[in-house]
Amino acid sequence: MATKNGSWAPFAVTFMLIAIAAIGLDVIPKHYENEEVFTSSSSGKIPMFVEHFTNINSNSIPDDGVIRLAWHTWDENLTNGLGIPAAKYRAEDLGISETGVIEHPSEPTHAKLNISLKWDQSVDGAILNSTIGIHIFNNVSDTLILRMIIIENNVEVGGRIPMQNSVVRLYRMSIAINNTAGSHTTHHEFFSISDLVEHGMSRNLENYHNMDFIILLSDYETEENLAILTSSMPEIVTGPGDTADVVSTLLGLGIILFCFGSISRAEWKREYMLPRLTGKGNRQGNPMAILKAGGGNVILHEVRINSPWKFARLIKSQEISSGTEKTFEIRVKPERGIEKMPHSIIETEWSIEVEEMGKWVLDLTLKK
Repeated sequence: MATKNGSWAPFAVTFMLIAIAAIGLDVIPKHYENEEVFTSSSSGKIPMFVEHFTNINSNSIPDDGVIRLAWHTWDENLTNGLGIPAAKYRAEDLGISETGVIEHPSEPTHAKLNISLKWDQSVDGAILNSTIGIHIFNNVSDTLILRMIIIENNVEVGGRIPMQNSVVRLYRMSIAINNTAGSHTTHHEFFSISDLVEHGMSRNLENYHNMDFIILLSDYETEENLAILTSSMPEIVTGPGDTADVVSTLLGLGIILFCFGSISRAEWKREYMLPRLTGKGNRQGNPMAILKAGGGNVILHEVRINSPWKFARLIKSQEISSGTEKTFEIRVKPERGIEKMPHSIIETEWSIEVEEMGKWVLDLTLKK
């Protein structure tokens, strides 16, 4: 029979599991699927790349393997979330209106670019740590500009099909130094998760496999392209990214565990409180019934017997205290008019009322 320990055990286990989960969720965000730095280098020739200055009503940008940058028109009143303020400034740099297409031809490079990317953890959440190496081949302009661009593919826009590709999500620029032939420059840049979310990207870091990191080195005065590098994003953290995610995860886990705990306790209570009704025969071959109370007092209201038997002596209504038992001798005889019994099976029904559990009917089959 179940013990009183079952009353609190399910919830004790629930609290213990939640505590373990809380410790685990606090640790998980600091561990990554890939601890190594993700690196990439530019090739010896600038491939053709295309910049599209577009809006949500223009034709979709193709996904054809060509490096494409889709600069969507910025309008603070629009709700599609694709435009960024830098789109206007980039269009001005290239001397075009807010819509149009610029095709940059393939040409030799004047520099080589290297990039190292890794997701790090900070107090404020995930940070994309980028280290960019610049190696100048030839004497170039005194002023170089380094553009850092994050684009996203397969962007869903409500009410519009198909999905958008090559959407410029984040743009940063920096003036490159040490631009004489043979010089090396290292540039460090950090992108916090709040920076990325502010520009319309998802807080769910698992979505970042649809994004690319593009580095473009150009002459500041002439906009001549010196080198370009496209890199995939590195592996993402496996756990929740911030406190809100951890709290919501624990809340959901807690609800599930408490549901299971409640079900387990309900089963325990039924097992602990309900009585046990068993049968046996005495030495004379007469059937006996043993009613043992569980964790609650039991009131026996009535015992019924099925045809073709009837009681030779009725069993009176009585109360049985919790933890005690009562043995009843079942004295029966055939119903009137039956001379020969077809079988020796006696089927009985016991109407009881259990403390805190209400009324129940227990079935017991005996043999005479």
